[in-house]
Amino acid sequence: MTREGIIGVLSILKTAYPNHFGKISKQDAENTINLWASMFAQEDGRMVSYAVKQLIATNVFPPTIAEVCGVLAEAKQGQGIDSAAAWGQVQHAIRRFGYTRGDEALASMHPVTAEVVRRLGWMDLCRSENVIADRAHFIKLFEGKQSKAREMAMIPLEVKEGLSQMPKSKALPQIGGDEAK
Repeated sequence: MTREGIIGVLSILKTAYPNHFGKISKQDAENTINLWASMFAQEDGRMVSYAVKQLIATNVFPPTIAEVCGVLAEAKQGQGIDSAAAWGQVQHAIRRFGYTRGDEALASMHPVTAEVVRRLGWMDLCRSENVIADRAHFIKLFEGKQSKAREMAMIPLEVKEGLSQMPKSKALPQIGGDEAK
């Protein structure tokens, strides 16, 4: 999205929420434009505008960047699948493919569903005698995975790339450990 497009979107927000943007300094306005331009640089301007207008229609307060990112991520990912439907896919695949055709079963599932099933173990799910516990564990993992996928879809590509280049720490620093004495 271009800087001019961001200025247009922010003008819409200023019109929709005059009390919020009425007393903003020139420097704060410039900082806001720069931040929004950075966060939405890779996005289609029309889609950002639609997301903002959706939020204006449903929110009393001006939307945050995170809210706009959330609407955009949802639009890109579609409605997805809920945990009950995902568990239904697993049960259907178990009946259809059995434990010997795990690769085919996983290929037939929604990607998030398949990833959770891999984590739980296809053969373990097929052979389990405690379907209620398996379902509860599956749903917990599925909802966490789906939430993380949605969160990752909200992060701009530039930020993801920057974070991926950071060195990974092998150990977390001790809080209140010996060095605090």
